[in-house]
Amino acid sequence: MNKNITRIALTGGPCAGKTTALAQIIEHFSDLGYLVYALPETPTLFSNASINFGTQDRQYFYNIEKAVLKYQLQMEDTFLELANAAPQPVLIISDRGTMDISNHIERAMWQAMLDELGTSEIKLTRRTLRRRSSIWSRQPKEQRLSTHWRTIALAERRSRRPES
Repeated sequence: MNKNITRIALTGGPCAGKTTALAQIIEHFSDLGYLVYALPETPTLFSNASINFGTQDRQYFYNIEKAVLKYQLQMEDTFLELANAAPQPVLIISDRGTMDISNHIERAMWQAMLDELGTSEIKLTRRTLRRRSSIWSRQPKEQRLSTHWRTIALAERRSRRPES
């Protein structure tokens, strides 16, 4: 079993720099010898399959969001299984995470979904954050701060861009 697996999720609104950050993270960790699994954004997969997230049918919307969460969890588990068999360090990076769903549905609906699936926000968060800090903490403090502030500056520049 591979003990050097790191899992992170990129979050942020449109044009926040997720795609740019993803490319840089993949390149950086590949150069360090990591096997990098970049998982696609699950809602986009569903949209591409003609799922209507704008439906007015509350029960159908609930079922869609539950299916998105279940698919995301299954995809993460599948790649974690592959990572455990890998001979080198692995980074699993998700374009959006399981908690992002909570931003798009009512709180009561979200809690009902968690209850139905037998999970909680803490469990979902721990799935991703369990090892995230290990890479961060191995960097020298100056490099961590530099990276942090560059990321904030990039996000701020992108948020000031006029929409096309």
